[in-house]
Amino acid sequence: DLSVELTAPAKQGHYKSFWMIRNSSGQRFGIGRQAEKAFWFDIYVMPFSKDYAFDFGADICEAAWRSSSGKLSCMGDTDDPDGSVSLLDNPRLENGRLEDELTIWMRPQTIRGGWISGIYPGYVVKEGDHFRAAVGCLYDSKGCELTFSVDYQEVGSGRIKNLGSWVEHYDGEIKSIDIDLSALAASRVNFILSVTTHGNSENANGFWFVPSVQNFKSPDAPAQDLTAPSP
Repeated sequence: DLSVELTAPAKQGHYKSFWMIRNSSGQRFGIGRQAEKAFWFDIYVMPFSKDYAFDFGADICEAAWRSSSGKLSCMGDTDDPDGSVSLLDNPRLENGRLEDELTIWMRPQTIRGGWISGIYPGYVVKEGDHFRAAVGCLYDSKGCELTFSVDYQEVGSGRIKNLGSWVEHYDGEIKSIDIDLSALAASRVNFILSVTTHGNSENANGFWFVPSVQNFKSPDAPAQDLTAPSP
C-alpha cells in the first residue's frame, strides 16, 4: 500500500496528476506490459454554494451511480458505452447558452431505452424546501431525446416515489424545474436523479443545470431564467 498526500489547487477547475513508480531496485512497475504508462489522479476543485441546502453537483460522488449495464464509477469515461456521469463547470446548453455553474452531465447506456441513475445520501427535508434545476440536452447533441426523473425514497422504507418526469428533445429549449418539497418536511429521504434515452443513444447527453434543494421563506420565489438565448 502506498499513500501520497496531495494538495488541490486553489483555483476552481479539473486537474490531472500523472505518476510513474519504481521499486527500491530501480525497476518500474504499474500500468502497461513494461510498466511504461503513467497512472493518474483526477482532481476536481469545485465551488460550494452557501445558498443551497443540498447541492447535487458538489455531492455528485457521494451518490451511488448505476446504468442499465450495471454499477458506474463517479466521473467515469465519457465515451464508455455503458454510460457515465461527469461534472461540468462551463457547459454549453442546447439553446447555445454558455454557463459557468455546476452541471451534471449524464449519459445513459448507449442502447435504446438505456438509463442512468444516481441515489444520493439521506437528507432531512425542511419546510419551504424546493428542488430546483434545469434539464435538457447539451449543445450539438442532435437526435437527443431523454426522459428526466426526480424520485425519492424515505430512508428505511424501501419504496421509491416519483416527484416528476419530463421528456426533452434537442429542440433548443430548456425545461426549468421547481418542485415544492414541503409535503416531505421532517422526512429523511434519498433523492434519485435518472435519465432514460429514447432517441439517438450516441448523442444522449443529458444535463442537470445547478440541481439543488433551496429553501425559501416564500414558496413562489422566482426561479432563474434559463430559457433566454445566449447573450
